[in-house]
Amino acid sequence: MAKIAVIIGNQNQQQSFLKLFDKEGFEVVEFSEISPTKIDWLVNMSPDIILLDLELPGTDGIEVCHQLKNEKKVKSFVVLLSNQPEEYIQLEAFKVGADDYLSKNINQRVLVKKVKALLKRSFSTQKVTPVKSLQYKNIVVDKESYVIYKDQKMISLPKKDFEILVMFLSNPNKIYTREDIYKRIWDSPEGFNTRIIDVHIRKIRAKLGDYLIETVKGIGYKLA
Repeated sequence: MAKIAVIIGNQNQQQSFLKLFDKEGFEVVEFSEISPTKIDWLVNMSPDIILLDLELPGTDGIEVCHQLKNEKKVKSFVVLLSNQPEEYIQLEAFKVGADDYLSKNINQRVLVKKVKALLKRSFSTQKVTPVKSLQYKNIVVDKESYVIYKDQKMISLPKKDFEILVMFLSNPNKIYTREDIYKRIWDSPEGFNTRIIDVHIRKIRAKLGDYLIETVKGIGYKLA
């Protein structure tokens, strides 16, 4: 199921798009405003397409598009939506990495066609470069988009917790000492503290289940 994020300040337009894509069978999430936390969430979620309002409370879509495409390096297609037809605005949108620039009053059937055309490009690329994933029992980890699914429900983890989880899943029979984990994830032996590792393991267990990572007494941890 393709994932679409709809970020539109106008509630009526937001709900209209939500119903449209839900009816078409897409997985849809929507925001009426944006923040650094939501931008990070979008990066972790890695939707196939982000429909982004040019006029957002407290910021504008061009700045958000710049953050997503140039700073966060998100792989999603970003489509800016606006009622401003000026050419210089459209040029700025494409300059910061927008994949398309559409009117918010676009015919809904035309919008669906354009979205499906972008998805076709996306899926074609995926065939050439398959997404690398790991699976363990009811958990699937997408290593490229930093997304985790447990019982097909999406779960997000902070970057360090995610990398620790991937380390365990990649070597399911290996027992790691706390120092091993620190050196692999932090790339440095300096500043090592066993409590740091224990805190991160607790956070992973809280999100994914106590059964996932087993404590090996006197040594460290291993995949259960």
